[in-house]
Amino acid sequence: MEVEILSWLPPRSLVRFRAVCKKWNSLLNDKSFVNQHSSRSRSQFIFLTKSKTYSIDVDLGGAGVGPTIKMCEVASDFPCQPMKWENINVASCDGLLFREFLRKGVAVWNPWLKHMGLIEFKEKDFYFGGVGYDSNRPKKGYQILGYFCRVDDTCKKGYDKFAVYECAAKTFKFIDSPLRKWSLWSAF
Repeated sequence: MEVEILSWLPPRSLVRFRAVCKKWNSLLNDKSFVNQHSSRSRSQFIFLTKSKTYSIDVDLGGAGVGPTIKMCEVASDFPCQPMKWENINVASCDGLLFREFLRKGVAVWNPWLKHMGLIEFKEKDFYFGGVGYDSNRPKKGYQILGYFCRVDDTCKKGYDKFAVYECAAKTFKFIDSPLRKWSLWSAF
């Protein structure tokens, strides 16, 4: 009965229940509970500004109740400001936010639990494009899609190569693409 009730609560309320007892804390970390909770939860949006992060909850109403929009500031230390000469590439998947840091890796942030980590790549010329997972697999493993942009020693020729980074295995799978070497001078 507890599991059923907890699976209907919003994520922000669940965070508070971690401290109630060890049983609930382990339940909230259980993948089957997380999947059950995710399937029932209403869509929410995360809005990032240069200095603040907001959660936006949209309820379309129904049964005589009008639609509502609630916006709450989320306390975070998620780095959303761009560094000098850098564009921000932010993607989301299952309520997690992924943000690229050129030549460093991808930061992963859970806004509800306020946990953050960094996925570092050995290959520093990998550029983040997006994130997802293969829903046909029994166990969910996040995958990061991106590309390599390399330049030769003479700085005259470079190439792009697409790849998928498997987060669990920490390995790249390369994708055949029609891209070929290109001349840097042809861009000017």
